[in-house]
Amino acid sequence: MELRSIKEILFNLKNNPNGDFYLPPNIDDWNLDTLGVFSEGMHCPLSNSTGDIPKQTIEGGWIKVIDNHLIEKITENAKSQLSHYTMNSLFSAFVFYVKTMVLLSFKTKYIIKGVIVK
Repeated sequence: MELRSIKEILFNLKNNPNGDFYLPPNIDDWNLDTLGVFSEGMHCPLSNSTGDIPKQTIEGGWIKVIDNHLIEKITENAKSQLSHYTMNSLFSAFVFYVKTMVLLSFKTKYIIKGVIVK
């Protein structure tokens, strides 16, 4: 499986395969250049099978973050709210969703772990 940066998966949606996107476990260390990988199959969480999960994710303790459909939904939501979006705004929307499971409203202020996020 090919490693892809968060920047690539947010900017080149058409090149993302179907499947789940895996990243290293520490969300606070992520940036646009953080590398992740897609699993290109269906993984059954009730099974001990890891056949479709990329080797580096298992060995590195990576976590399943989100699937390609939700990546598209997050970026479409951000683009629909911002007339001039940036890679940083897409990244903020991505991380916000992963942390809260809520689509980011760029007009609303949120408090996460004592920090105001806009």
